[in-house]
Amino acid sequence: AYHKDVYIETKAFLVGIDSDKKVCATGYLTTYLANREVLYDFDFINLDTTDIEFDYVIIDMRLPEDRILRYQVKLARNGYVISELSNDFITVYVNNNTD
Repeated sequence: AYHKDVYIETKAFLVGIDSDKKVCATGYLTTYLANREVLYDFDFINLDTTDIEFDYVIIDMRLPEDRILRYQVKLARNGYVISELSNDFITVYVNNNTD
């Protein structure tokens, strides 16, 4: 029952993100985020070179550990920090850069 509750909570969070928020997410999660004005799949955006500052970057924690680690390094290098919105299934990052 715990995993079902977390899944429902995760889906509700993803669907509930305001449509004007800029979001980058890993593959399977993008389905729930389709109504965004700005939505990128993490594998098809280069955080090192893009001018886009995402409101949320969301990583599916069911991915292989080595892949998650590569994502975490890239996110840290680009000023993203883990948000308290994270749970067992997703890690939510927000941009910590201040202008």
